Formats: sequence, C-alpha cells, structure tokens
Amino acid sequence: MTQTMHKLVISKDGETLRTLDLSQHMEIIVGRSSDCQVVLTDRAISRRHARLELDGDTWYIEDLGSMNGTERNGVPVSERVLLEQGDSIGVGPFVLDFGQKPIASRARFDESVGHLTIHAISLEDFTDSRTPTRTGAHPAGTPQPIAPPSGSSSRVSRFMRNVDTIGKAFLSHRPMQELYDKIVEVSDDLLTPDRVALLIRDKEGGELNLKAVRRKRGNPNDEIVISRSIAQQAIEEKQAILSTDAMSDDRFQGKESIANLQIQSAMCAPLWNDSEVVGILYADNRRAPTLFSEDDLHLLTLIGHWAAVKIAETEALEEVHLQKQREEELKHAARLQQNLLPEDVLTSGPYRFGGHNIPSLDVGGDYFDYFCGDAGKTWAALGDVSGKGMPAALVMSNLHASFHAQIEAGLDLELLAPRLNRSVNRAAKGERFITFFVLSIEGKTNRLRYVNAGHNPPMLLRTSGEIELLEKGGLFLGVFMDAEYEVGETMLEPRESLLLYSDGITEGRNHDDEEFGEERLADFYRAHHCLPPTEFAEKLIDEVQSFCADGDPGDDVTVLLIQRCP
Repeated sequence: MTQTMHKLVISKDGETLRTLDLSQHMEIIVGRSSDCQVVLTDRAISRRHARLELDGDTWYIEDLGSMNGTERNGVPVSERVLLEQGDSIGVGPFVLDFGQKPIASRARFDESVGHLTIHAISLEDFTDSRTPTRTGAHPAGTPQPIAPPSGSSSRVSRFMRNVDTIGKAFLSHRPMQELYDKIVEVSDDLLTPDRVALLIRDKEGGELNLKAVRRKRGNPNDEIVISRSIAQQAIEEKQAILSTDAMSDDRFQGKESIANLQIQSAMCAPLWNDSEVVGILYADNRRAPTLFSEDDLHLLTLIGHWAAVKIAETEALEEVHLQKQREEELKHAARLQQNLLPEDVLTSGPYRFGGHNIPSLDVGGDYFDYFCGDAGKTWAALGDVSGKGMPAALVMSNLHASFHAQIEAGLDLELLAPRLNRSVNRAAKGERFITFFVLSIEGKTNRLRYVNAGHNPPMLLRTSGEIELLEKGGLFLGVFMDAEYEVGETMLEPRESLLLYSDGITEGRNHDDEEFGEERLADFYRAHHCLPPTEFAEKLIDEVQSFCADGDPGDDVTVLLIQRCP
C-alpha cells in the first residue's frame, strides 16, 4: 500500500471539525490562544497546549506543559515522541488523528491467468436505458452480459427495496474514510458475503490500495486474495465479474492459498463514475451454503457504480473544503506575519525608521524590523528567505524570534550574526538560506555598525549625492554552521539616509525582460529620499510594480529607509 499523505483530522465527540494538510507546515502549535495554528476553544485546553514538529521527514509530538496533558494513543506524552501514521492524539475533549488509521488486513493479487467462461456485466450496458441481450456460454475473453433482474414480482420488489437502501446509504455526505467504510457495510448487509473489500486506485501509479474490509469469520488480519486477471478485467473492460465456483475456476487452480481459503464464490465490480474506474469492490464466500447469484452481481454492480459517483462527489467537496481551509489558513498566517513587522514609523533621537512589505503570495519570506534596544542602541534589519510561500514564511518567523531573543540576551553584532546563522541552519536543515542585513546605531556616538550576510548591499546616500554600498559581512545565514562574519562601521550624517531593500525590488522585470535594476533604484532614491520613510517605501514599491510586466515583480518586495534628520 502506498503511504497516505500526512494530515491532521481534528474531531470532538466523534464529529470531524476540520482537516489540516501538514505538507504546508513545519510546526503546529495546538492550544486555546488565537495565534496557534490549531485553535481549540475549551477550558480544558491550555493557551499553548502541545506542539507537532517536522524534523527531517518525521513528525513529533510534545506537550508544552499543559494543565491537563497530552496523550498519544491513550498514553500520556511526557517527552518529545515520534508520530506514526494512524496515531491518535488526545488533547482535552478533542482527538487529533495523524493520517489515516492503518487497515489490519492486506490485499494480495494472484498472478494466475486462466480460461473459463464467467458471468459478467458490461457497465455501459448496465447504466444504459436499453436492456442488453442475454447470450449463452462464451469462451474466455468474451464474457456474457447479464440482463437486469426480471421475472417474479417478488424478485423485482426485493431488488427495488435494495436499491432504496443503497440510495439512502449514499445520500448524506461523509468524510472519505467513513464513506469507504459505509460502502463495505452496505455491501455486507445486502449480499451477506463472508468477506467484502474496497480497493481504490492510486491516482499516480494506478496501484490498487485496500481502503476498507468486512468479514464474518476468520482471522481479522487475513489477507484478501484476488485474482489479478479478474481485477484487470473489471478495470480495463469495465465489467462486473461473477465466478460461481472459484475452486473450479482455472484462474485459481493450483493456488494453495485459494484452496486453503476454500473460496466457493467470488464477485468483483469496478467502481465506475461514468468517466473512469477508480477502484474495485470485491466480495467472496468461503464454505458458504449458497453461491452468489446473478442478482447478487447486479446488486454489487449497482453499489459499485453509485459508490464511485459518491466518491467523486466527496473528493470534489473535500477539495473545495480543503481549498477554502487553505485560503483561511493563509489569510490567518498572513495576518500573523504582518503582525511581526513594524506598523509605525520609529523615531529614535535624530533618526527616523520606516518600511513596507508586500509578499508575492499571501505569505512570504521577506522580513524587516526596527526597534529600540538596551544601552541606547537602535536596531534595524532586513532579510530575504530563499523561496516563497508558507515554507519561507515559517523560516522567516523563526528568524524573527531568534533575532529578538539574541538582542534581549544582550549580544552585540560580533556574536549576533554567528548565533543567527546557527539558528537558521538548525531550523532549515540546510535546505533554505537567508540573506540578511542587520545594523545598530549607538545613540551617544551615532556610530552605525552592521553585518551584511549575503544581502543586496544597502545604499547610503550622502549629502553630496554620492551613494556608498554597505557590503562587509559574510555568507548567507544557514548555509554553513561555522560561518564567520565581519562587522562594518560607518556614520549617518545629518540629512543623510540609508536604504535597505530585498531583491524583489531590483529584479522585477518589464515586458522587454529588463530588470528594474540598481541604477533605476539609485535614481529614484536620489529623487525621493526626503519623503517620510513609509511614504518613500510605498512609493518605491508602486514604482517597481508599475515598471513590471502585469504589475507583478514575481517576488516579495520589501523596503526600509533610515533617515537622519538635521
């Protein structure tokens, strides 16, 4: 069976509340606080209750010191523990299912091929208004079609009651796995087989994967053995197949596993939704007193067809729901990310700081910041995470937290840059890097010290109109654990300013494939440097968007301007 994509299904009292696609996340905080990725509103839940964290390709769960604790498969979580597909996480009255619970049984396909007349129903005929013709025995490869049930009124009445039961069973919407379970439940109730199994085709490779199974006797872990040639015929020729005596069917002869199972009768119906076969529905009897009939095959075929249509409808509904959920999550993430950025102009002594950011997607990997620190220092920074979207935004959030933590710990630039580099390396596992520029201005001396970690060199505009580039520093953050960084020094004189920007500004292209470039940026800077910092940043971004084809720079754009007043 192929591995199910990791997802987190949140439920309470047996009702599914939401499904979270974990491929969009590296960390999930569960709790009552509104800034958690999974917000659970219940008094039994702590504000920050538990954390799910992706480490390499593996997810882990840990309790964050919650009041009522966290459980994994009913066992209290006392330390960071590995999560496996199908694990159930208990958080107060909520249950968080990590992926799909594994099915105990396995399905195996028999490789035999044989030649024996079998009963079959062509789905095109079955779903067509005209009645297919009945024919006599045919050699292998030309199975005989079977007409819909006819004859006595009791036979027709029984069939119509079954049709009504099937229709009611598939009327309401259910999550996909519950639908799979319902399909085998209905098949089991109406056909009373010894075993019934539902297998769905993998959308990429077409492999059949067991999704649900029911059995009346035997070991619940017994594997389901299906003739591969029958399964292929059901899928490729869109035919429902009945083998009335599997023990004498030469598709099975000589197969010890079949003999041991003593399968007397077997049916296989394709799950056809009028456009494609998405899987098969299989039923068999072992040591049964009666064999499956042609009416049973009609019924299984009907169940399979309606089930396939319902599966397609459920997939479409779940995709719409998932898309809306992703959009809401992205909007929520965008709000959280924007909350990390300064909103107002900062005035610190003779200096004014202001900036603006527009992500290429709902969330992005650009970051800028400025704030007053201890010892009379004012700090400013601008960074650009490689890539775009949610993964870049998560790394950016990690950078923000680490940057503030290091400043609050009293580190100066000589130690700050190496610490940030190691933090990014650990968080991104070397898969992403950050270009970063950070500076501090000492209030008493007006000395400006900086480190440029592989970022576009900021432009320092002198009163003479000359532009100096601040380039001293080292490699991007996160590439090498032991990278070293040089600290540069300069001064901002009265009426001078410093422009920090991300490469989305200079690399935006017009319809002629020309970049906005550093020269246009420098000209704009000289012409508008006297504007208030935030107004300057917004006007520059507007200028870049107007220059670019379709108004899209194709990347996050961020601008930070620092001015020294007279």
